[in-house]
Amino acid sequence: MRVLVIGADEITPIKAVLKNLGAKDIEHWDARNENRVNRKPIPSGTDCVVMLTSFLNHNTMKKIKSET
Repeated sequence: MRVLVIGADEITPIKAVLKNLGAKDIEHWDARNENRVNRKPIPSGTDCVVMLTSFLNHNTMKKIKSET
């Protein structure tokens, strides 16, 4: 399973949980720079997108939700 995690600066604890759930490929976008994230498409083959909403601004969240 390929997972994209968006938000937060450090996701080491979350990576461990995702690996236990069967994730083989985990990509992390910290979303600190809104323009950089909003210009990237979700990678093809992504099975799951995890958005850590406490660490995202509204525009980034809307953009990702519109792509899924």
